[in-house]
Amino acid sequence: MTVARLSEDQARALGHTTRREIVRIVDAASGDVTVAELAGALRLTQNAVRKHLALLVRAGLVTEAQEERHARGRPRLVYRPAAGANEDPYRRTATLLARVVSRGESPEAVGRAAGAATASPTTDTPVDALAAQLRRGGFDPVVVQREDGGANVVLRTCPLADAAAEASDVVCRLHLGLIEGMAQAIGGIDISAFDARDPYRAGCRVVTTQTGAPPPPAPNAATVGETHHMAKQSAALLVYRRTGEELEVLIVHPGGPYWAKKDDGAWSLPKGEYVDGEDPLTVARREFAEELGQPPPAGDVVDLGEVLQAGGKRVHAFAVAGDAEVSAITSNEFEMEWPPRSGRRQSFPEVDRAMWATIEVARVKLLGGQVPLLDALVSRAGSG
Repeated sequence: MTVARLSEDQARALGHTTRREIVRIVDAASGDVTVAELAGALRLTQNAVRKHLALLVRAGLVTEAQEERHARGRPRLVYRPAAGANEDPYRRTATLLARVVSRGESPEAVGRAAGAATASPTTDTPVDALAAQLRRGGFDPVVVQREDGGANVVLRTCPLADAAAEASDVVCRLHLGLIEGMAQAIGGIDISAFDARDPYRAGCRVVTTQTGAPPPPAPNAATVGETHHMAKQSAALLVYRRTGEELEVLIVHPGGPYWAKKDDGAWSLPKGEYVDGEDPLTVARREFAEELGQPPPAGDVVDLGEVLQAGGKRVHAFAVAGDAEVSAITSNEFEMEWPPRSGRRQSFPEVDRAMWATIEVARVKLLGGQVPLLDALVSRAGSG
């Protein structure tokens, strides 16, 4: 399989959704495309479109020319695909994902084949060469050297964040395969572990070692998240109360720009990831306090068991009766690059609001994978 290679300028230019859409429109057009046509299709002003086009032209992704006209007046500028322009890395990764879904192939195998095809001769060190390949793929990597001589590559952007949020097991395995294929083709570098994070907040870590060197030590509780394999389990606290005959549960809405306009099917129970060896109830209580800025209710706890979310993550939930103030929560924060490819880092709350919801409302608001926990609660606490 041949995979086009993008320059860093091209990857940066295609980091914006509007510019990717402009390239698609120009590619699909049967003839030249004008600024006015693009503005109409994108519902943007012509000046805004011109700024995006200037970056695409500079990156060699589209070409600009004056239209041929025989009437009087100034000829308009028209745009057409650049000869031999490279493929959008996001489109390329999406194509690989479609291949996994439609053909039922292993995400890792598909990723490794594609990753190996991207490697090109270089004089860089193996880890720098890997970072360069990942940068062209839209991952915005940063290399962090470790004391043991190896390096962690932190991925500050997920090219398929929306897809990863829905099916992290498939998308993260595809990305891991890509990275392993790149490393194998580059040579001299091994992938010891892959620490997958929330795709909207990014920060996934690729743990690398020099070929032949021992892998870094397994993480302990103080270094969780640095070198472990994909985290797949979370602990949640389902706080409930009765108002008259009605059973209500406390749910939270994730913070950050990607979730700002999402409502139904986007809310969650207060929860956080844990690793083997940690007590899930302790983690659930800690995460409640961090996300709401207040201690969790004391009282008898009911173990509701585990559910499996669509992305492959298991959520172990505990129910406790109690009350909490949801009108003025104080959540801990995370940092991410925003807007994408801007170079600016901004802080956002882990949770931007909380609410008490009836069981019926919570069924609509919660992530689909967590809804069975409501049934487990009702079966133990009763609905009325």
